[in-house]
Amino acid sequence: MSLDEIVSFLKEQVKIENQIVKSLDESIVEIENPAVKGVLKWISLDSMKHAQMYIAAIELMKASKALSQLELDKQ
Repeated sequence: MSLDEIVSFLKEQVKIENQIVKSLDESIVEIENPAVKGVLKWISLDSMKHAQMYIAAIELMKASKALSQLELDKQ
């Protein structure tokens, strides 16, 4: 796979994760069972995390400069 294909794939994954978040957030409103509501919210948050990881991966592939030692030490 080329870099462009990988970036395109990751962007599609971001869209999918965001669709999951939107769908879950809309459906949670109607659910009264706190356990089910909690699990669905957890899944939604997990999908948000996935989307952010894909976005970070895209940005890392575009990065032309490595982190400095000071930046690494802070992390």
